[in-house]
Amino acid sequence: MINYLNDYFATLKYSRFTKYASLVSFFSDLIILFYLNNVLISKYLNKSFLYNIFLIQGINLNSLPQHELENYLSMMRNNVSLIFWIILIYNSIIYLCNIKGYHWAEKYVRGYVLTGSLLSVIEIVLTLAFSYSINFYTLFAALGYIWVYLGFRHFKEKVER
Repeated sequence: MINYLNDYFATLKYSRFTKYASLVSFFSDLIILFYLNNVLISKYLNKSFLYNIFLIQGINLNSLPQHELENYLSMMRNNVSLIFWIILIYNSIIYLCNIKGYHWAEKYVRGYVLTGSLLSVIEIVLTLAFSYSINFYTLFAALGYIWVYLGFRHFKEKVER
């Protein structure tokens, strides 16, 4: 598989690869964002989580109307989602700088896809270990991050030779 990818990368010019790398990284980020917003946030930011937070703070839950609890929960979900959207916008700016050829942006993307690959693989392994199912969102994002990382590694080795 690595040989196939190296042969593929050998057919690309570096400038074209950086454009592909930025696009693949962006779409991998979108997949992760979709997963976080539509699966994880709704799974973990629920009423029982909110009840536990209020109990820790000593707030009497019986004094709060049900619609207030729903409003707090909605606000928490929206705030967490907003944070991830801000990260996507920030990364998008970096990806555009990478396409323009800024060396610092390339270093950021290389480091970002390396950590994204590692964390995605860890999540896949842990999901398989505890639930015996596979998380396809993370799998596809990991494949994208790994592709970009291997491409940067290929071109770095080519320059060093």
